[in-house]
Amino acid sequence: MASFLWKTMPVEHLALEGFEGVTAWMSGRRGGVSEPPFATLNLSPWVKDAPAAVTENRRRALLPAGSRRALWARPQHGGRVRAVSRATEDVEPGDGLLTDDPGVVLAQTFADCVPIFVWADDIRWGGILHAGWRGTVANIAAAGVRTLVARGADAKRVQAAIGPSIGPCCYEVREDVAGPIRTLPEGQQFLRVVDEDHFSLDLWGLNQSLLVGAGVSPDHVTLSGLCTGCELSLFFSHRREGPTGRMGGFFCLNDR
Repeated sequence: MASFLWKTMPVEHLALEGFEGVTAWMSGRRGGVSEPPFATLNLSPWVKDAPAAVTENRRRALLPAGSRRALWARPQHGGRVRAVSRATEDVEPGDGLLTDDPGVVLAQTFADCVPIFVWADDIRWGGILHAGWRGTVANIAAAGVRTLVARGADAKRVQAAIGPSIGPCCYEVREDVAGPIRTLPEGQQFLRVVDEDHFSLDLWGLNQSLLVGAGVSPDHVTLSGLCTGCELSLFFSHRREGPTGRMGGFFCLNDR
C-alpha cells in the first residue's frame, strides 16, 4: 500500500511512497518567494502572481526531479488524458498526463481539486490526473485507468493515490454542483444534506469509487486524508481563501 510522507530535502514536499520505480510528490505552500495572497510557494502562472516568483518557485519545487524536463499542463476541469514524452514540444491544456518516459516529470497545479496519481507497474506507465468536481463528473479517474489498460495494463494491478485536496469536512456545494454529481451512478452516496440549499460533497470517496469501478482493486487505492481547507498552514485552498496560490503534483519514472 502506498503512503504519503513529508520530507524536507532537497525542499519541503509531500512524497508519495510505495509506487516502485516512481518518484512522485506534492509541493505545499511553504518555502517559496511569492508575496500574499500567493505566499509563498505558488507554482501557477495563471493566478496573476509575479512571473519571476513563479519561475523561482517552480525551480525549487522541481528539485526532487533532478535534471528531468518538466511538462506542465494547464487545468481545464475536464476529462481529457494525454500521453506525453520527451518528444512532446508543447503540452496542450488538460487534466491528465501519462508517460512511460523516465526523461520527463509530469506536473499539474492544485488548490482543492483532487490529485490522482496512477501507476501500472506491469507496463511501466503512469502519471497524474486533476479531478475537480467537473473532472470528477467527466470521470477522469476512469479515463486514466482506461488509457493504461489500452496500453496493456491489467487494471487490477494499477495503483492509485489521492493526494491533498478539499475534504468532505470543508466542501459544501449547492444544487448546481450536486445535480451533475448525481448523474454519476455512484454520485448520490457521496452527497450529504447540510440544509435545504447545501450539500457536503466527498470527492475523495467518489473518486476512489470511480477508480474501483474502472477495475482498480480497492486495496490499491490510497487516500492521503489531508484536507486543503483544514490545513491552510500547509496547503493553498481556493475555496477557503479566494485568490491564492497553487501547489504542484509531480510524477516521474526512475531510470532503470
